[in-house]
Amino acid sequence: MTTRGDDCSNWTEVRRRKKHTDARTLNEITYFVSNVPGDVNREEIRKEFLRFGKVSDVYFPGRKGKNGQFYLFIRFMDVVDKLALERQIDGTMHRGRKLSINLEKHPRETMASKIVHNRREHGAYKGNKTHNFRDTRTFAEVTCPRTKHQP
Repeated sequence: MTTRGDDCSNWTEVRRRKKHTDARTLNEITYFVSNVPGDVNREEIRKEFLRFGKVSDVYFPGRKGKNGQFYLFIRFMDVVDKLALERQIDGTMHRGRKLSINLEKHPRETMASKIVHNRREHGAYKGNKTHNFRDTRTFAEVTCPRTKHQP
């Protein structure tokens, strides 16, 4: 891209790449696991649950839940029947402990849903034009006084 200089005619238009959705996240199911040993590590849990399917992520916050037990979240890919898998993995023994496994109650928000929620909260929706995050002008139109913006 060229620099602005004295005259505004040397701007180069740059097009953004299309955002693609990660197909992996569309087929993932997350389970809440409680009664986990406090010194467990992610790789240990991943190996334990690989026999049930493709484990895409293990999140262990390292703290106790309301019931006083350590917990973690485990995410499986390409699950055909989430309830059948839940029944299959519930009660898995790990280091002499019977793990309690349930579907997560509060699914993790995607980044797109957070953005929409944020904009609604700040008035970008509901026709409130004074609080929009951005108008339709390009950076060149804002910084170059000779370029006229036509709504």
